[in-house]
Amino acid sequence: MNSQTRIDRWRKQNIQVLEQFKSTLPDGIKLKIIFDQSHYVNNRLNNLFKNLILGIGCVFGVTILLMGWKSALVVGSSLPLCVLMVFGGMRLLSIPLHQVSVTGLVIALGLLIDNAIVVVDEMQLLLKAGYQPQQAISKNVRYLAVPLLASTLTTILTFTPIALLAGSIGEFVKPLALCVILALSSSLFLSLTLVPALTGLTLKYKYKDNLISAGQIEWWNTGFSQPSLTRIYRRCLNSILCKPLLGIILA
Repeated sequence: MNSQTRIDRWRKQNIQVLEQFKSTLPDGIKLKIIFDQSHYVNNRLNNLFKNLILGIGCVFGVTILLMGWKSALVVGSSLPLCVLMVFGGMRLLSIPLHQVSVTGLVIALGLLIDNAIVVVDEMQLLLKAGYQPQQAISKNVRYLAVPLLASTLTTILTFTPIALLAGSIGEFVKPLALCVILALSSSLFLSLTLVPALTGLTLKYKYKDNLISAGQIEWWNTGFSQPSLTRIYRRCLNSILCKPLLGIILA
């Protein structure tokens, strides 16, 4: 099969050829297909899109509860945008869309959303503090660029040995690692460009005496907040930060 050909289209063409060949067979001889990889590839692609839809739904549900519906829209949109960027990168690097590369995308789905959540959360804090959207975007990107780059590089370096494997094993698993690396790089790029810009456009808080105006305090706008839980959480954080070794052991 030509590597530039989609396996489902290739299968249809070959089924027609096989049907013609069947008509020429003598009595007592049958033609039976014992292996058809198109079913596996189609199932893997279907699972990818199911995982993507499920991931967007879960991310949107959790984010709307904790950060508000506007933040949920921004965070949720970063997931399909990352996947689209990965598809573009795969085309540029001539990485075919097959079972191994799709598996890499499935693995990456759980890693893509972290950067966007951190950026949107920081944008919320800056906007609530009274910064104008442009100022908040600039301050946010400068503040988070190095930490996000470091955390992303840490994960990328984890998959780099797989991408550098030589021989037949490397040829087989390399697309998986490259897809994860492309996904993480796309997530970082979007989190430092499009995500803060979208957040600045959508989260236009109105203030009066440094308080959010009426109509903005509902949980679906700002996220659910429970003071007693917040106090417990703050005490836990303070205790762990005061005794980091204890925190590491507990973790």
